[in-house]
Amino acid sequence: MDRRTYSKTLETPSGEGEIRQAGKHLAGVSYWLQKKQELFVSESESGRRETLGELKISGEVTLDLNDRFKPEVLQAMNSDQVLTLYLSDGRQVDVFSSRGDPFSGTFRVNSAGGSDFVGG
Repeated sequence: MDRRTYSKTLETPSGEGEIRQAGKHLAGVSYWLQKKQELFVSESESGRRETLGELKISGEVTLDLNDRFKPEVLQAMNSDQVLTLYLSDGRQVDVFSSRGDPFSGTFRVNSAGGSDFVGG
């Protein structure tokens, strides 16, 4: 049996949004995201079988200049806390932030626990 794993990009939202911590405004951001779906494909003599894997949302956010150097913002963005990213179309997703550059204000984000966009 031959088994392969693929990743399919479902959408690539970008725009201006907001990061909230425990429901309260933390920072305005510009965001660039990719929503991907893993797909496992097994092929054998009996045929081909496709199974959906994990849904992943990842990308970058850049903090607005007004928020970039606030200590509470940098502390939250560099913590292991779940933050909520609100997109310009009204959707939201819970994310973890990592590998930030406080000088450029750019941080990597990944969806928390394979969560999808909600709302909108």
